[in-house]
Amino acid sequence: MNNKFYRNAVLTFANAMEHTLRANDHKGGWSPDNCSEGYLEDKLEGEMGEYFAIKNKERAGKDLDELVDIANFCMMLYHRRLINEVEHINFQ
Repeated sequence: MNNKFYRNAVLTFANAMEHTLRANDHKGGWSPDNCSEGYLEDKLEGEMGEYFAIKNKERAGKDLDELVDIANFCMMLYHRRLINEVEHINFQ
């Protein structure tokens, strides 16, 4: 990514997301063959619960990890729905 086109905050957050995704590559990803959208939604809800449960506690950095997890599940759902939309458009 070129810093000229992306805000530093976006690049920093995207790098954190990618780091977490790579650390979890062994789980198989978010393709329809690997998991359902319902599963991803449940995981998103769980991560949000974890974030709100710890955000006011003294757990330095853990809240940041949870925000990255939330973003990754949002990205996975976005990606899956975008693909579904493109396939829907292509078949009309």
